[in-house]
Amino acid sequence: MIEVVTGPMFSGKTEELMRRIRRAELAGLTVNVYKHALDDKRYGHDLVTHDGTKEAAMSMPHGRFSVRAGVDVVAVDEFQWFESEFVEQVREWSRLGIRVIVAGLDMDFMGLPFSETMCRVLAVADDVTKLKAVCVKCGADAGYSQRLGASEDKIEVGGREAYRALCHDCFFKGSERI
Repeated sequence: MIEVVTGPMFSGKTEELMRRIRRAELAGLTVNVYKHALDDKRYGHDLVTHDGTKEAAMSMPHGRFSVRAGVDVVAVDEFQWFESEFVEQVREWSRLGIRVIVAGLDMDFMGLPFSETMCRVLAVADDVTKLKAVCVKCGADAGYSQRLGASEDKIEVGGREAYRALCHDCFFKGSERI
């Protein structure tokens, strides 16, 4: 089974991933937890939510790695940063009976699909949970991440100092595009 948790910045993707990890562990399942190495500069090797909750993880620079024998669940955070070929590895794990849970951004700061990787895993997922944040301008459900600053780089690792969550209307109509 392949599960995807997606949504904008500050929607609770990592928190939801951790909740599912804890539930699997409570059920006595063996879990391997991974994250992309790009996130190390903020939080080291742990998964960390924006409010500081931590979960031990293995930091990986790319998407071809193996799981230990006897693993029941593989959880991967920041999935959008992995190469699209990693989706085939995820599918193979699923075919072997391993439950795979991935979390990542579905859209970039311009409101476009973040990566081919996310598009591909969303297409083959058995279950997709799309979370919402809270719009910082009007308080509505927010589905978009707006970057604060002038960088046009696709990937800029950051938190509240670099991004804010906006609803559809504030992102497209009333938003000053900072």
